[in-house]
Amino acid sequence: MGIQIHNPSCVFCDDNAETRDHCFYSCPKIKIIWLKIWSWWKAPPTFHPSLDDILTGVSNFSLNKRKSKVFHAVCMTFIWYVWAWRNKIIHATSTEEAISARHDDIFPAVQRQSLLWISNRAPRKLSSWNSWIQHPDAVT
Repeated sequence: MGIQIHNPSCVFCDDNAETRDHCFYSCPKIKIIWLKIWSWWKAPPTFHPSLDDILTGVSNFSLNKRKSKVFHAVCMTFIWYVWAWRNKIIHATSTEEAISARHDDIFPAVQRQSLLWISNRAPRKLSSWNSWIQHPDAVT
């Protein structure tokens, strides 16, 4: 019997091979969410880090050290959610469940989870949920 290997195509778009860069960065569905994150953080239009920049935390756009760490935490939260989302699709118990999972919008979950993780690391540094959603870059 052994371990079954899933289809090597991207579970999000079915168009490309599932590579690290494609799965976490360049897949059209993933790229849309990256753009939402960058827009939420008011990144300049010229902001186009590589996946390696994001993973190593050098993807800041002239933020102070604290804000850069918080932005990196948000990016790592997103990477974690992409992997969880991928696994939800792959391990769905039915085709309908997999199709439904493909339509999930994980951006709000990334916002919630990143606030939770960051506030547990630095509970006195964050303000309200509304402030976080409206001005995540205002973290001091």
